[in-house]
Amino acid sequence: GLALEREVYGEKHARVVDVLIWLSKLSSRAEDFPTAKDYGTQAVTLSKTANGDTHWKTADARLAVRDADLLAGLTKQQ
Repeated sequence: GLALEREVYGEKHARVVDVLIWLSKLSSRAEDFPTAKDYGTQAVTLSKTANGDTHWKTADARLAVRDADLLAGLTKQQ
């Protein structure tokens, strides 16, 4: 899990960013959008530090946050 990844690799490791992005997407699928946004925001912050603002993982994390925001605004019918 996330705690283990942070303990083994350290807070700013690319592997932690990957797990946070995955957790964000998983939370969106489970319709837990606040949690999805939180994980995604953490991933953006860490990825910007570890990889830079224009790195593809930073962009992927931003997309996870955007998707959570978008999906949170939809009804079940949409």
